[in-house]
Amino acid sequence: MRQFILPPSYGGEGELTIEGKESRYLTRVLRLKVGDQIIGRLGDGSTRTMTITSLSKERCTLVSVPSTHSVASEELPAYNGPFANITLMQCVLKGRKEDDLVRQATEIGVSSIVLVQSRHSIPDAKEKGQSRTVRLKAKVREALQQSGSPIPTHLEETIIALSDLPAWWAGRGTALFFHQSDRGQQHTLSSIARTLSIEEPVGVLIGPEGGFSDEECDLLIESGFLPVLLKTNILRSETAAIYALSALQTLLNDRI
Repeated sequence: MRQFILPPSYGGEGELTIEGKESRYLTRVLRLKVGDQIIGRLGDGSTRTMTITSLSKERCTLVSVPSTHSVASEELPAYNGPFANITLMQCVLKGRKEDDLVRQATEIGVSSIVLVQSRHSIPDAKEKGQSRTVRLKAKVREALQQSGSPIPTHLEETIIALSDLPAWWAGRGTALFFHQSDRGQQHTLSSIARTLSIEEPVGVLIGPEGGFSDEECDLLIESGFLPVLLKTNILRSETAAIYALSALQTLLNDRI
């Protein structure tokens, strides 16, 4: 069974009525019936055991009840943390690539995702910003429900220009950018991971297919971003993101 992401308007107690697509997800996709239970997750990452008390064709009512060990153990991942605090800063991709990357990063367990506009990234001119946000937020929600992730991945609603990224990050923690280059000293991911604690926020910036320009590299280095070389073949942007996130999370988790 899977978890269900509870709406922001629900405080976690009492009765909750949902309609439309979300109701159909519970009753048609998961095939839950009156009396069945599912783990509901609130925006802060905490959970509630929800029991279905009534349902109709387009509406479903649930109520929060005391948790039962059997339901929680079946629906949630076996690993309970701690979790690395990773922010993915991804230069914008097109369509399906962006959808898949947001879904996979959410399943991996990043704390937040922000899209970045760089010199060589090409946004999809056919899609307005609001519709893109709605689409990607739906991907995050679906991935959270599918994977059972306890990390409430946040999607930044505004695309940030790369030149504004250092101010947006504002020294929250270590920030890395991945780049194939022979300009200056590049770090390895394992050497940086040895200096980090799992609680420390870490930003992972992945460039577009065309890579970062020399001027962008200079700006990032001057702003304290650490250039990292992945010792692999030259990877597509979306492949590099998943490779880097997975490797960093593993390196940090294995030190616990």
